[in-house]
Amino acid sequence: MKRDILYRLLGLIFEVVFMDKTIKQILEIDRSAVKIKKEAERIIKLKDKELEARLQLIDQDNLQRATEKGNREYERIINEGKKEAEEIIKKVEQKIEKLDEVFDKKFDTIQSTIFEQFFAVKNQKI
Repeated sequence: MKRDILYRLLGLIFEVVFMDKTIKQILEIDRSAVKIKKEAERIIKLKDKELEARLQLIDQDNLQRATEKGNREYERIINEGKKEAEEIIKKVEQKIEKLDEVFDKKFDTIQSTIFEQFFAVKNQKI
């Protein structure tokens, strides 16, 4: 009986010691988990800042490329417009030259007709 009590007592002591070790291990695991969590949060914040910086660089790069592309397109359109304007001016100048030629050819006839009509109207009034 004493022996049974002793064994029980030793069993309880062993359980308490084992439980104490187990509790200490659980607490250590918990502390490690908290440390890991804090480190993970720190890394996440750091990575967020890095990603934000990268995104800003990408945005700036995209904006720069879009601006350059827009400028090239603007220059292309302006140059096309200038070419079209030059062609229109040439055509208009050619038509003006033709009109001048026609006018020069018919100027004497027009002048005579106007002169005759002017004097004919004047003579009718007198």
